[in-house]
Amino acid sequence: MSYANRDSIEYKSLYDSSYIGTSTDLNDPPGSQISTFRFADEAAHIATLARTTTITSVVLDFGPSSSWTRLPSDDPSHPEWAMIQFGAGNVLGEISDGATLYALNATNPMTFAFTPTVAAPGDTTWKIIRWTEVGQSI
Repeated sequence: MSYANRDSIEYKSLYDSSYIGTSTDLNDPPGSQISTFRFADEAAHIATLARTTTITSVVLDFGPSSSWTRLPSDDPSHPEWAMIQFGAGNVLGEISDGATLYALNATNPMTFAFTPTVAAPGDTTWKIIRWTEVGQSI
């Protein structure tokens, strides 16, 4: 909701300050297939969306929760991380900017890792610490 509403304060609060996301485009030439995003990149992205007056709508949908898979941490140094994989073909992102529609329709699963902050027993806040996707641009 924070992404679709272009709420930069709430959106940034979703991410751990050491967040790193990677997107691998298998259609790009070798050596340029991986794009890396950090906390500052996510903050700048949402700020740009909020500032751009020609954008009429933003959609981000991870599909039905029945298509999500909870995974154990794949990082031995962080067994406390929780991971969620969003099913292939279920992730949809769209940004309408004037006559241009930018669309993401992930054909491969996306995986997010979350790091916990425990305020008190039963009161845990989870922040995105890592995001990974591998796919092919159209």
